[in-house]
Amino acid sequence: MDRSEGDARLLVRSLAARSRTPGFPPKNPPSNPTTATASQWAAAAAPHEKNPLMKSANAPVSSSSTAPRRPRLRAGLLLAAACAGLGVMAQAPSARADLVIAKGETWEVSTNGRVNAFLSYITGDGYPAKNAGQTHNLAAGAGLESFQTDKDNKLSTLRLRSGFLGNVLGFSGKLKIADRTTATTHFEIWNTIGTSRSKAAVNAPDIRQGYAKLEGPWGSLLAGRSLALFMRGAISLDFNYQHGNGLGYPCASDNSDPTCGMVGYGVIFAGFNPQLTYTTPKVGGLELSVGLFDPVNAPGKYEATPWPRIEGELDYDAEFLVSGVKSNFHAFANGMVQTMREQGNPDRVPRMPYEPQSTTPWGVNVGFWAEIFHVRAGFSMFQGKGLGMNNAFENTPAVFDSDPGVDINGNPHTPQAPQPRKFDGYYAVLGLNLHPISLNAGYGITRVFATDNDFVAAKMNNFDPIKTQQGISAGVNYAIGEHLVLALEYFHADHTWYFNDKQRLNVVNTGLTVLW
Repeated sequence: MDRSEGDARLLVRSLAARSRTPGFPPKNPPSNPTTATASQWAAAAAPHEKNPLMKSANAPVSSSSTAPRRPRLRAGLLLAAACAGLGVMAQAPSARADLVIAKGETWEVSTNGRVNAFLSYITGDGYPAKNAGQTHNLAAGAGLESFQTDKDNKLSTLRLRSGFLGNVLGFSGKLKIADRTTATTHFEIWNTIGTSRSKAAVNAPDIRQGYAKLEGPWGSLLAGRSLALFMRGAISLDFNYQHGNGLGYPCASDNSDPTCGMVGYGVIFAGFNPQLTYTTPKVGGLELSVGLFDPVNAPGKYEATPWPRIEGELDYDAEFLVSGVKSNFHAFANGMVQTMREQGNPDRVPRMPYEPQSTTPWGVNVGFWAEIFHVRAGFSMFQGKGLGMNNAFENTPAVFDSDPGVDINGNPHTPQAPQPRKFDGYYAVLGLNLHPISLNAGYGITRVFATDNDFVAAKMNNFDPIKTQQGISAGVNYAIGEHLVLALEYFHADHTWYFNDKQRLNVVNTGLTVLW
């Protein structure tokens, strides 16, 4: 089974199978450990058989929180992805398989899922736009805004909420259609326990994944909604080594969405998108996935999307012995590109004279993780244009600039279409597995590069775009059996705008996750 189908369910299933101390790594590992489900790992751990079928969807981790929110609220992530601190990692003494609810000679129906709850305490600075004497116009789409501030714009609030993934209920159907060919269907419902501080609020389910997949000796073909390929490696690293059974950065203090983990701090959430993705058979540890994805526009800016988005990922897996102990290494490189253009005949012409313009956002993400003895380490970096702080193509003012119609010296010129800003990010994590306890520490940073138009806007109207978001996360997990994980975390966030506006936050999270 390829990663394009497996990552999401791997995230949903946690690292329980991977983090057990005895018998890890398994003698017959799945073709791709990043995407393998718990049932795959269980089968792989047995010396007499290997089960190549995975039932996962592509949902790493970020949370539904990474969907765009109101302009100034930090988008929360699902998953997806994530480069932060001493986060959480699930552990279990033995592998957990999907719960099979019906089975025939050539077919099988199973379920998997999780439920979690956390206490999350946030303290620190309120959004800088509310500081006394503030004259800068801060760009929305970064930092954390909250109603829970005092007269001095200091924030302090305690929430009871879901974690990085929220609650998940998944169902899979697997059918053997030929001697070496199988068809798998999978869908997942996501939800949270939060109420957005409204006692009677309706908590609607989110159908996060739904896809069909054909798999054979020729590779696999996935059609439907699942985890995207761009940033899949980074978000998987965050889930696997830090926040898979934790909370991380809360994204926001007043809504009910799942949280961000390390998303916004060296990690962009990959997202669950409609796609048609082919994955090659694994050869020499290498596996290539290439897909066509439903295009995304930029409302009010570039709304025409003539062609699908192209995404791809190359993965490499290796196992080796270190002083007689099995260890493993995984490397990834992924990317995406998409063209979008302005409408040919908009209802409101944005400038005169008007000639529709186009832009081509792009992004690349490379990294690795490794497990040697009880030590785990990983690194990820990304770069691109027109991306966003939390989600690729997010609809916030942090992504595109605005042409004020004059240059830095005040000389007028013909206005141009909004230009995408450049983004990059870095994430490093180090962990220690001392079953049933696991420890992690990490750091992540996302940087935004201001354009010439931004500096003109700053001179004209005190516009202040976001410059960096840095995060440090630390955590400890304690596994009780294979179905319950307790977590305690600390997260420090540091947000800086170009003209020295700052926001610093400290977060303490504790809670539990029940998995099956």
